[in-house]
Amino acid sequence: MRRPFRGLQVPSGGAWRRCKCSWGATPFMVSAQSGDVATVKYFLDHGGDLVKADDKGRTVLHHAAGIGCCKVTEFLLSKGVPVDIDCGRGTPLFWAANNEQDKTVKILLEHHANTQRRF
Repeated sequence: MRRPFRGLQVPSGGAWRRCKCSWGATPFMVSAQSGDVATVKYFLDHGGDLVKADDKGRTVLHHAAGIGCCKVTEFLLSKGVPVDIDCGRGTPLFWAANNEQDKTVKILLEHHANTQRRF
């Protein structure tokens, strides 16, 4: 199996799930910004929480969509992440549109993201 983040030693026993960076993002959330579906899948297969939000109200889908990681966005949606998930700071569609990620916006709209939500 391919190892995520070449050279990174992922602690056994799920200790990585308790790790957070200064803005509350977990390694799973940060991996969503990498564009590497294999790494995201690794964290998901080892207990990554699809609906947990960081300190700014962003889930793993917000992280992927907001930076324009199309393949990761599609992968997460295929795993059942709610397309309109909002933990208080807007939906992934809002984050993608606000960051001018047109391809990711298109993916979210193809998955029936609600364009009428107010932020």
